Amino acid sequence: MRATLTLCIASVVVGSAMAAAPQADHYKTFRMNGQPSNDGSRLETVIFSEDFESGLGDWTTVDVAAVDPTWHSSTFHSYEGNSWWSGVEALHGYASHTLQYLDTPSMDMSALSSPTLTFKLRYATEAPGDEPTGYDCWDSCNMWISVDGGDFVVLENVSPAYGYSSSFAFGNEFGMGTGIPAWAGTIPSFVDASVDLSSYVGHDIVVRWAFCADGSYDTSNNANIWGMIIDDVLITDGADTLLDNDADGTAIPEDFTQASGGSAGDFWELTTEDSHSPNTSAHCPIAAYGMADALVTPVISIPEDMDCWFQFWIYNHMLDADGNDDTYVEDLYRVDLTDDGGLTWDAMFYDYRDAGRPGYTTWEHYLPQTPYNGNIAMSLNAYSGMDVQIRIRVETDYDDDGGIGEGLFIDDFEVIASDVAANDLAMLQVIPAFPRTEGFETEVFLQIGNMGSNDHEQVLSWLFADSELVGPADRVDLPSLTTAGTTARWTPAAAGTDHELKAACDNPEDSIPENDTMYVSPIEVLAPGDYVLSYCYGESANYWEDNPVMFVASESELNMTNVILNSVVVGLYDPDEDTAGVPITLKVYADNEGTPGEVLVNDSFTLNQFGGQAVLLELPVEPAVEIAGDFWVEVVLPDGYPFPLGGPMIWNGGHYAMGDYDLSFSEGIQARELQMFANVEWFDSVEQPVAQPELFSLSPAFPNPFNPTTTLRYAAAAGEQVSLKVFNLQGQEVVTLFEGSATGGEMEAVFDASALASGVYFARLQGEHHTLSQKLVLVK
Repeated sequence: MRATLTLCIASVVVGSAMAAAPQADHYKTFRMNGQPSNDGSRLETVIFSEDFESGLGDWTTVDVAAVDPTWHSSTFHSYEGNSWWSGVEALHGYASHTLQYLDTPSMDMSALSSPTLTFKLRYATEAPGDEPTGYDCWDSCNMWISVDGGDFVVLENVSPAYGYSSSFAFGNEFGMGTGIPAWAGTIPSFVDASVDLSSYVGHDIVVRWAFCADGSYDTSNNANIWGMIIDDVLITDGADTLLDNDADGTAIPEDFTQASGGSAGDFWELTTEDSHSPNTSAHCPIAAYGMADALVTPVISIPEDMDCWFQFWIYNHMLDADGNDDTYVEDLYRVDLTDDGGLTWDAMFYDYRDAGRPGYTTWEHYLPQTPYNGNIAMSLNAYSGMDVQIRIRVETDYDDDGGIGEGLFIDDFEVIASDVAANDLAMLQVIPAFPRTEGFETEVFLQIGNMGSNDHEQVLSWLFADSELVGPADRVDLPSLTTAGTTARWTPAAAGTDHELKAACDNPEDSIPENDTMYVSPIEVLAPGDYVLSYCYGESANYWEDNPVMFVASESELNMTNVILNSVVVGLYDPDEDTAGVPITLKVYADNEGTPGEVLVNDSFTLNQFGGQAVLLELPVEPAVEIAGDFWVEVVLPDGYPFPLGGPMIWNGGHYAMGDYDLSFSEGIQARELQMFANVEWFDSVEQPVAQPELFSLSPAFPNPFNPTTTLRYAAAAGEQVSLKVFNLQGQEVVTLFEGSATGGEMEAVFDASALASGVYFARLQGEHHTLSQKLVLVK
C-alpha cells in the first residue's frame, strides 16, 4: 500500500525567463516545538475567604448615610479668601448618597420691611439626562426655609431660578418625592444670587442651602463635578444688615451650622436563620425606609501580575425591586471597592431581585459574568499590588409597594487569584503569504493571542522587515483567552535569502513582554517574475491517501494565466533513524475538468537518509514544465517511510505558508510549518515576458525629518487608481494627500503637519497591485 498526496495547482501570472532547475535532495530542517495551549485552564488560589461561622471578625458594618457634615469654610474654587463649600477636601469633591445642609441662625424678621438675601453662587454637579419618569436631574442643590420653627420647605422665589423641576437625588434617593426643584449641571463661575424675603416679615426664619447626591455617580467618576459653593451672604433691609457671613470670620449675628441628612440606621447582622454553609450568614433585613447600609470586608492584599476576582453566595429576598412598575430599581444592592482606606469608593456593579437574577428563590453562587452591569467580571486586576476593601451596600426607597421581604443574605465570600496574568498579549504566528517576490506586495498573516484575563479591544500590532518598520497591521478585538488573526502588508525590496520579519504586539500594560514579539527568518525573496506558490487548502492529516488536495493561489489574486513549474517542495518526517534510500515519485497531471488528466511529469528520486528528522524536500521538475491552465501534482511515498507533516492554512481567502525558512522567536512560541509549495514562473499566453509595472514608485520624502512640511514624490501608470495617505503610529489615518487616477508621470504632494504632534508617521502609496510605504519623522 502506498501513501499518496494529490494536489491541484491553479496556474496564474506573468513572469520572466525560466530560472535554473533546483538541485535534488535539498533538505532544510525546522523545529517542531508545540505551540502553548490556550484552553483557559488556570491554577487558582483562594487568597481570602469568609464563611461567618466565627463571627464578623475584621468585617465592619456601617450606615453609609451617617456621615459627618461636609459643609465647611474652604479656599477650594472659592470666590475670594474662603467660601462655604459642600464638598470634602480629601475627595476634591463629593461622594455618592449624601445630603448636606448649611443653615443660617434663626432670624427675627418682625422689625423689617423689605428684606433681601444676596450671595455669590457656583456649583458643579452630575449633568442631567436620561432620568427615570418623574425626574429631570440627578445630583443637585437648592435652598430651603423654616418659618417659625416649622418644617423646612423649598425656597422657590430665588434668582437665578432653578433650572430643573424635579431632582432625583432629593426625590428618590432621600425619599422627598417628585417635584423638588433644584439647580443642576455646572455654572463655571460665580453668579449673583438673591431671594426676596419680604413675604416672611413678621416671622422667625432659618434659611438652608442643601446639596444632594444620589447613589451612583460622584467626583470619583468625574473630577469636574464637586458640589456647591456660596460666599458673601447678606440679608439687608435698606441700610440695615440682619445677616453677614463671608466664610472668613465675619458672622453676624451668629455663624452658620452644618448637618447631614438621610441616616436610617445600621442593620447588618449575623444570622443562623438562613445560610449557605454551614450555619451562619451575614444578613441585612429591610428594617427602614431610605436605608444605605454596607457590609465591609477587612483589608485584602491583591497580588501583582495575576488574574484576581471575587465571588460569593447570595440569597436575595428584597421584594420591592420595582413596586411601582416604572422600570427603575427601587430596593437594590451595590458592590463598591476602596483602595484608599474608605476615603473614596469605586462602584463595581449593582443588582436587584428579579426572576433570573442570582438568589431569586434560593441560595446561588454569585460568580464572574453574573452581575447585572458594571464590572461583570468581578475583576480585581485594576488593583494589582494594592490593599483594598469591598463593601456590599443595601439601599431601599421610601415605600414598600412591592413588599418588604426578609432582606439580603451573603455567605462564603472569596477572593481568588489565578496564575493567568491580567494583561498578557502574545504574538503566536507570523506567516508571510506566497508569492514572495521582489517588488510584489504580499500579505503577512499575524495570529495574536490574549493569554491574560482582561479583555482587549482594538489591539494594535506592528510589522518590521529587515529591522525597518513596515507599518501597523489591522486592529483586532481580543477577549480573554482567545486568539485572532490580522494582516499586515509587505513589499520586499530586494531578492535574497536572508530577509527577516518581526511582528510585535502593542500593549504597554503587558505583564509578560517576552512573548510579545516573534521573528521569522531567513525568508527567501525571489527575483521579479519568479514566484513560489504555497499549499493553500485540503485535508490535514499525518499522511495523505487518495485525498485530492488543492494547491496554490487563485487566478483572481494574481491576475496571471500560464505557469512554468520548476519544482515542488514537500515537508516530510522519517520516524525510522535506520531508513535510507527511500523512493519517492513526483507526478504532474494536466487538468481534465477538475480531475487529473494527461501525465506531464513522472520522475522518481531516491532520498538520502534523514531518519528522525523533519525536513523540507525540494523535488526538481527537469526540464521545467510549461503549463496553460490548472494542473495537479501527486507525490507518491512508501507507506510510513516517511510521511508528510503539518496542515494547510487559509486565512480570509488568502494562501499562506510557513516552511521555506527556519524560525527564531520568543520563548515557548512556535507556529506550525506548512509543508508543500511549488516554485514557478509565469508568462502570458503569447509567451511574451511582461515585467512588473515599472511606473510605481514613492521617492524618499524631503526633508525628512521635517518641520512642519515635507514633499513626497510618487508615480504610477496612467489611469491607475492610487491613493497617498499618511497614518500615525496607532494605524489611524491622519490625512489623504491624493486619491484618484494617476497621470502616468511623477506627481507631488506636500504633507503639512502643523497641527500634529512630533513623532513618527507613515506615508502609504496604495495602487491597484502594489503598496509602498515610508517612515516620516516630524520634529518640532
